Amino acid sequence: MKNELMTEEDVTQFKALFRKYCRGEINAGRCSDDSCDPCYINKAYMEIFDSLEDGDDDGFNDIEEEVE
Repeated sequence: MKNELMTEEDVTQFKALFRKYCRGEINAGRCSDDSCDPCYINKAYMEIFDSLEDGDDDGFNDIEEEVE
């Protein structure tokens, strides 16, 4: 479902905030790369971006690839 309230740039910036948060949590040792499936942040990411896009997002795997 396309969100008419958010531009493509808005969505990109929103994703960047999720990625930054997750990378910070991993770097602080509060979570690890392999603990993303049960993570509430990852679940929110998936729910939000699956609804904004065509569902081709794979959660933290996408986050990790773009943050490193």
